[in-house]
Amino acid sequence: LQFLYLIGPRVPLRVFASRVMAGMTLDGSLFVYGATDKATGANGLVAMRSGRGWSKKAVLHVAGLTDGLLSMPWAAPLARAVDEVPGYCFVQPVLSSSYLGYGVSSLEEDASELATLLGVMKAHGVERVVLV
Repeated sequence: LQFLYLIGPRVPLRVFASRVMAGMTLDGSLFVYGATDKATGANGLVAMRSGRGWSKKAVLHVAGLTDGLLSMPWAAPLARAVDEVPGYCFVQPVLSSSYLGYGVSSLEEDASELATLLGVMKAHGVERVVLV
């Protein structure tokens, strides 16, 4: 996989968020990307792929600690904008540190989970990833 890193200026989210909170829905596919827990039998971690399907390029939105799917007010508008760009899909993972997992997991675990997710994305034909 070839990685492209996107680092942008801070956006005044207070003004932006009030306009988009009503549209916090996305269409897509929820999929399991982590291994099943042998002790509990629970399914692995999940991620959501938004848009029309898998593409050769993907925008991978990794939210902050305790955050998960659509936790950022700009996630849904960004996903819809990415969907309009030919050849791209938008992926949001749920990590062990998402939601109430903060303080229980570690950065090493997050890195391992993201590596597993990238392997699944590669198996679906993704060749380039923009990390947001």
